[in-house]
Amino acid sequence: MSTSTFSDINIACHISRLRREKGLTQDQLADFLGVTKASVSKWENRLSMPDIALLPELASFFDVTIDDLIGYAPQLSKQQIQRIYQELAADFSSQEFESVMNKTKVLVKKYYTCYPFLFQIAVLWLNHFMIAKPTKRQKEILSDTAVLCSHICENAEDVGIRNDASSIKAVALLQSGQASEVIEMLEDRFSPNRLGDYGEMTLVQAYLAHGDHKKAKQFAQLSIYSHLMGVFAGGLQYLMVCMQDFEVARETISRLEALMDTFEVEHLHPNTAAQVRYISAMVYMTHGHEEDALIALRRYKANVDRLLNMDPICLHGDAFFDTIEDSFESLDMSGSPPRNPKLIKESYRSSFDHPIFEPLKNRSEFKSLIQNNI
Repeated sequence: MSTSTFSDINIACHISRLRREKGLTQDQLADFLGVTKASVSKWENRLSMPDIALLPELASFFDVTIDDLIGYAPQLSKQQIQRIYQELAADFSSQEFESVMNKTKVLVKKYYTCYPFLFQIAVLWLNHFMIAKPTKRQKEILSDTAVLCSHICENAEDVGIRNDASSIKAVALLQSGQASEVIEMLEDRFSPNRLGDYGEMTLVQAYLAHGDHKKAKQFAQLSIYSHLMGVFAGGLQYLMVCMQDFEVARETISRLEALMDTFEVEHLHPNTAAQVRYISAMVYMTHGHEEDALIALRRYKANVDRLLNMDPICLHGDAFFDTIEDSFESLDMSGSPPRNPKLIKESYRSSFDHPIFEPLKNRSEFKSLIQNNI
């Protein structure tokens, strides 16, 4: 990753610009500050920096804040956040893990009040902690993720980002084996006794009442898409819960498959389709249905192939969700992939190491799923 991406201290450019705007020579600025012209020249040519004690005097002279003088921007735009995330994700696949982690730690300190950025760093850590060795280090990263999310929850003004950070914190805690803490965090928040959130429907109706059909359509599509992905996430959890009850699990698989066909999820979101097929294979193996498991695993491989053949790998719409990409553009991460292709491939290969697939190890169909290039 190029260091210039994060170079926010541009004091050389600002001193030169501010001096010219005031119509001053380097000699005149030097006389005012009690330094030599050579010193001013070095500042403006990035050969040295002004003494920290001179910064208030310089800022006062130019009638700007010190932050303006040095060009320090403690907040990042959505585009900058997206670019940094993508570069760091690529670095995790090509550079030494701890070196990249150190970069992220430096950035966290630098932008400690830019909560959208901190949230994406938490997501980045959660998506890559499994690369760390040994297991103890993985738990340390999960702990750091939870702490960072707590900082966001305690200080961010945006309710939405606080809720998102709370959810990421819960995942980090669960991954580190702290299930009781997760229950304490989320049980009341998702209590079935609470009323549903009618805000989305109300907002769509408000857009229509205001005559903004485009906004109403865009937000309605985003709502359908979000709830659709939520149904699949809940369905996968339900499969895990009902793994031992074959009749219930089989019916759940049938309904998820029907929903995938209806919304063409294999094309719309191949990662979700892959997860459904993988968990389905686990259900079939639990109950000794090896042929059904192999069918599910072949579909799983096809879904991963489709995901990797996307260029770029990103969230996208289709003929039905024809405005959804505009909504993705408004999100902090736009349509960026959660992981890079290398990690997807590694995750695919390691997924066949699960003990539940041991009875298939010597079958040629199973071996081909692992050995075929992906």
